[in-house]
Amino acid sequence: MVGSEDEGASLGNVLATHPAQAEVEMKEGLQDGPSQPVDDRVSATPTNALVQRPGDVRPPDVHAWHTRARRGRYSKTDGMAIDRTHTLRGALAGTLAAGAWAAQMPADKRVFACDYDDVALLGKAVTRGPGWWPAGLALHLANGAAFGAVYANVVPRVPLPSWAVGPLAGMVENLASWPLATVSDRVHPARKELPVIGSSRRALAQATWRHLVFGVLLGEVERRLNAEPRSELPDYEQVASTNGHARLEHAISV
Repeated sequence: MVGSEDEGASLGNVLATHPAQAEVEMKEGLQDGPSQPVDDRVSATPTNALVQRPGDVRPPDVHAWHTRARRGRYSKTDGMAIDRTHTLRGALAGTLAAGAWAAQMPADKRVFACDYDDVALLGKAVTRGPGWWPAGLALHLANGAAFGAVYANVVPRVPLPSWAVGPLAGMVENLASWPLATVSDRVHPARKELPVIGSSRRALAQATWRHLVFGVLLGEVERRLNAEPRSELPDYEQVASTNGHARLEHAISV
């Protein structure tokens, strides 16, 4: 309005207050159809994808040291499982202990004043010829090997000090096998050539000494052959750190 005159708006000079359709801004790059994504390089993460954030990465644990497997000497989790390696080593220990038994017999015969001989007892049971000594020695060593093989699988389950198990095993064998001496005196093929031992106290003392020697040597040799391996200590770089949980180079890099 100018002065007192009201000039009406001429047709076409004033925009409609409520246009029938909103203006559409056309920009470059939005030419795809309504069902296509704006940018093909961006997609949703699959539902089963493993997403790892930077904070989720943990340094290697210093306590996870690499150690060799050890055989629990009193473990009950493995039941009566037989370890082949330990069995063979036990047989070797028994063979060596039986060999020492045979080697010292000439000396204990003089000490106990008794002609009791285990090699002759075994050898003359299979042959009466000149080959009785090698045959008897082979049987004697075989008996020691068999006993040592069983011993190696039983000793880890015996709740006694290792130094005591071998002598105890020898004494148990002596008590268990001595009644056979009386049987041997009656039925052995060469009983007329052998001394009577079933009723001899000297022979019993002699057998006790031999089993003691056998048990001590068996226990010590088997314990060394089947010794538990030591754990391998980690390198300095694996244990040195500023916070006690990571390697030194990792701590420095952080």
